[in-house]
Amino acid sequence: MKIMKNIKKIVLFILITMTFGSCAFFKNQHEIARQREKPFTVDMNSTQVPLGGFEAQFDSAFPMMPLRSANVNVIYFPVEDAVCFHYRLDTINFYQFWNREGRDFYVTALAKYERDFEARNLRSTRSGNTKNLYGITDGFLIWQSFGMGVRARSSIDLELGYYFRERSPFFAITQGEGNYENLLGVDENEDMVAGEKPMYLTRSQAAEIAAFFDFDFLRSKAPVSQFLAPSEQRPPAEFDEY
Repeated sequence: MKIMKNIKKIVLFILITMTFGSCAFFKNQHEIARQREKPFTVDMNSTQVPLGGFEAQFDSAFPMMPLRSANVNVIYFPVEDAVCFHYRLDTINFYQFWNREGRDFYVTALAKYERDFEARNLRSTRSGNTKNLYGITDGFLIWQSFGMGVRARSSIDLELGYYFRERSPFFAITQGEGNYENLLGVDENEDMVAGEKPMYLTRSQAAEIAAFFDFDFLRSKAPVSQFLAPSEQRPPAEFDEY
């Protein structure tokens, strides 16, 4: 009889432990899901680790003109685990942010592009339907021109695909349109928009970005106290032979 009572106590203890353990487990899972539902944003006042830079091509400000090159600075925000591409075109500074999921997505998309390039499956089209051939991922954008009193910000799509420009294929990141509504009461009628903007990359330039996105590389740079020097000016990139 005493043995049966002890067995009942043990069974009851196990059930209570399993119940509280299950509650803790599901609470933790719910918290993880809730965190994932939060929009991807970055605080410009967070810790920043400059990583270097690369060169990319952009459309000219004038129609029918050749592509123009611009230096893109790469900055790591370890608090948000975000990689920032900072570049300036005309009078506007752009800060394009990539989270970890987006970075992994980029590496996968680039691998698909490389296979298509080697198999000569790339086709030039006027419709632009190849700009997101390899998919779309979530990004975050901050932009500011000299005439703007605040930094505008918006969640954006980052489309991965390719374009033919000047008879040569480029792997491309198409920065989707960003819409920012000024909520500071400065001018309630002022809506600031950042238009769609493709970033054209040669294969070597695209590979440089993949190296910046490497998880071990980023983690190795996060704890350093001395920031890296800005990258040196690079010569214009050559077109890929195709």
